[in-house]
Amino acid sequence: MQQEIGHHLSPTELRQVLSELEQVEDAYAGWLGRINNHLICGVELTADDVDEESYLYCEVGRWLYQTDHSWLMDRNDFLQIGRAHQASHELAFRLCAKQREGKSIRPEEYQGLLTLAALFRDALRQLRNHLLEDLNRTARFFGVLFDHSMEGVVALSPDLHILEVNEAFTRLTGYVAPEVVGNPPDVLFATPEGGELYPQILLSVRNRGRWQGELENRRKDGGEFVDLCGGPHVDRTGRTKHVR
Repeated sequence: MQQEIGHHLSPTELRQVLSELEQVEDAYAGWLGRINNHLICGVELTADDVDEESYLYCEVGRWLYQTDHSWLMDRNDFLQIGRAHQASHELAFRLCAKQREGKSIRPEEYQGLLTLAALFRDALRQLRNHLLEDLNRTARFFGVLFDHSMEGVVALSPDLHILEVNEAFTRLTGYVAPEVVGNPPDVLFATPEGGELYPQILLSVRNRGRWQGELENRRKDGGEFVDLCGGPHVDRTGRTKHVR
């Protein structure tokens, strides 16, 4: 089984984030609809919909602030989603408070809420498009990587967490990608000695771009097998740099 190093999110992880974006868009649209129904028709809201900090713990807020998106923090479209989301919640809170006090809401105030909603959707669309581009590039990268062998392939991040696996890996081990992606490969180790090799593997990968050796691994059904690990080193563009 060949183990390789990648430097991006895997196709599986990118598809998961794209799926999450669809849920975020639906959640925001649902929230905006409830705010509109309240302001226009007087339908009651819950505290989860509108209070001073609802933007933090609503469904969109949990995705923005309680999930690890550190890899997105330097993307302006992601930051714009957060800004528009917070601003729209804060404005909705002020408008609802004004209505409770019996004051009229001016058309330009309501229009401000719609403008923020448009900014949110535009930023979300931009992020989705960028992630789709990343997915296409990454899929090409892993396609080249996996096509080098009919053997099982595990793509690892620089800190030795599983990014992606191929179908041959699933046939060999019984694990499908969602069960192992994001985890260290010690889920496969049949003996404690496998984990003790981590520093050696990591040093070799960082210095030479690869590691080769034998590991005693365990299938999902508990069966054990000896695995010869090693193979071609492929860079982020998908070019094979060397094969040993």
